[in-house]
Amino acid sequence: MVEQSCGKGKSAVKARKLLSLFHYSAGQYEEALAVLRDLRAIAPDDIESLENTGVILRLMGRLQDAIAVLEEVHQIDPSRVNVCDALAHSYANLKDRENCQKFGRLSLERKDEEASRKVPLRDLSGETPSPFQLGGKKTNVISLSLWGAKPR
Repeated sequence: MVEQSCGKGKSAVKARKLLSLFHYSAGQYEEALAVLRDLRAIAPDDIESLENTGVILRLMGRLQDAIAVLEEVHQIDPSRVNVCDALAHSYANLKDRENCQKFGRLSLERKDEEASRKVPLRDLSGETPSPFQLGGKKTNVISLSLWGAKPR
């Protein structure tokens, strides 16, 4: 059935990804896994389908299976934030504090790296903020640094 709905050729991989996403979004995890298994057969090097398999297994409560798949993805590409998140959650559910902290920390580090690359940061340490204006909702900004003694 998947073969008929997705066809063959270059567009087949994209079509299968979309179909698995549809099933995932509808909470049809078994169906999503079936499509992802089919996708892996035609595109065995597609890391995204392997990652999605791990995430869905975690959502299904199949934590040991999820961890095995997600660890495989992490070995291939340790920069994938979603994988670190899913591993941290999986280990937390298994009460494995050490691995939960390891992957939770990695996730936060990867997110920080991503954020640092996307937006050029401006050093405001030498600037005085404008005075607070009552009724000036668009001009009043209250902020704080979550970076403590390591401003960026």
